[in-house]
Formats: sequence, structure tokens, C-alpha cells
Amino acid sequence: MSGRACVAGLVLWIAGTSLPAQEDGPTHEWAFDGFRQSLCIEFLMEATPADKRLPKGFLPVAASRFSPLHPALRRLITEEPLYAAWIPAILCAYASQAVVVDGRRIVEGGGGGGGSDTTARPMVGVWGIAGTPEGEQRDSLWVLPLFFTTNNRIRRAAETGLLSIRVIDETMETVPESPEDRYEIKIGKTRLTWDGHLAGDSVPDPAPIRHWWWLKGRRGSTWRVEVELRPRWSRPTVGALRVEGKDDLAKALKASPIRMLGPAFWGGGGGLQFRRQ
Repeated sequence: MSGRACVAGLVLWIAGTSLPAQEDGPTHEWAFDGFRQSLCIEFLMEATPADKRLPKGFLPVAASRFSPLHPALRRLITEEPLYAAWIPAILCAYASQAVVVDGRRIVEGGGGGGGSDTTARPMVGVWGIAGTPEGEQRDSLWVLPLFFTTNNRIRRAAETGLLSIRVIDETMETVPESPEDRYEIKIGKTRLTWDGHLAGDSVPDPAPIRHWWWLKGRRGSTWRVEVELRPRWSRPTVGALRVEGKDDLAKALKASPIRMLGPAFWGGGGGLQFRRQ
């Protein structure tokens, strides 16, 4: 498999639950057209650093209470109760042939990371921490300390709508003299490198993925995001993840007793609906 056909991003593998209806504010509609192979890292954070990374007005939710917890993480906290009070976290991204932002279609070559406007494919990603608004007892929300993209056109479109998003760098290549592929992203001072490949059989039409984000935006805005993904295929992954850096994200990943990658998925589509609270 070529580097181009390898991992196009990191993607969340969780099914969330519905939230109570809330008064709707202004909305944004984003759509993904043709997912590329994607992965997600799911891990655990200690309570204190997790609490410090959540926006004001939100509290962390322990792994023992978090309903969309990955089965591997749930098995860990059952076998090692010490980690039941740790906080679930994710690092994931959606890569696709095109991202449609409020009707504006953004395709590959439409604005890269690092200031380029010609190379990066459209990719959107998040760092999420299990959290709940103060005074509420919700156990299925991902609160986002970081919303990112590799594409400057996506950044400009998001910021026009008061959504805070950061441009990062990513690279894909084949590992020299190896059958493995390499995917690397750099988020601030954190560098993640995954060397691996897809394994097992592809599963057609996996179950839709539905979950909820909360995002602090520009000018004091807060956004509730409904996410629905309908990939065409999924497949297990094998490989090794290397974490470098000394900032908060790197420290959290290094300190986690478990880091789950995958499965990869591709094809199909999905969307994000942003509602201002």
C-alpha cells in the first residue's frame, strides 16, 4: 500500500447518546465527502491535567462514568480499578476527498498547513476530553480543548463563523525498506508518528458513528456539535505509535496506561452540525 493510500487522519471510534433538546442558536453545517483511511487514538488522562485543559465552565468525567468508553479502556479500569478515576481522552481527525463548510466545497490542494495554500488535503481533527457543563451530569460529551485542520481554507471559513480552529502539519510516506506506512502529525510541540498497516478483513458498512462535542469558539461563543459519520468500510490496524514533545498533549499521551489506535475507516461520508449555545 502506498503512503498516499495509508492513514489520512486520526478518527474517533465511539457511538454517543442523544442529548436533551436545547434552544437552538445560529448553526453551521459541515459535511465530509468520501472519507479516506483514518484512525483515532483513545487514551486516559489524570484528573488534574484534564481539568486544567477543559474550558472554564466544564468539569471532567471519570472513565467509570463515561458511557461511550472504548471497550479496551473499560476492560483496563475493570482489571485495574486505580484507573477508574482517570479521564478518557481522544485525538482524532477526519480526512476526506472534500469538506463542505457551510456550502463551500474544499478539496485537496486547497490550502495547506504551515502557510501553504496548494498541498494539503482537507482534514479536520480534534483533541477531546470527557467532560460535562458545570451543574449538569452528562456522561457522553467530548469537550474540545483543541480543534484543528491541515487546511488554511478550512481555517478561514471556520473563523468567519466564530469557530476557533488551529492549522497543523501532517506528512505521509512509506517507511524506507519496509512494508509499513508512516503517518505523522505535529500539533504545537507534540509530534506523533505511527508506523503500521491495515490488518485482517475489511468490514463493509460499519455502524454509523454518532457523538457530541462541545467547543469554545471566538468572541466568547460556545458551540454544541452533533457528529454523524457513515463510513463505507472499516479495518483493524497494527503498528507502533511514537510520541515526542514536552507540552500538555505529549505529556498526557506518554502518561496514559493505554493508547488505543483504530480501527481505520474510509469511504462514505458524514457531517458536523454546530449550534451556538
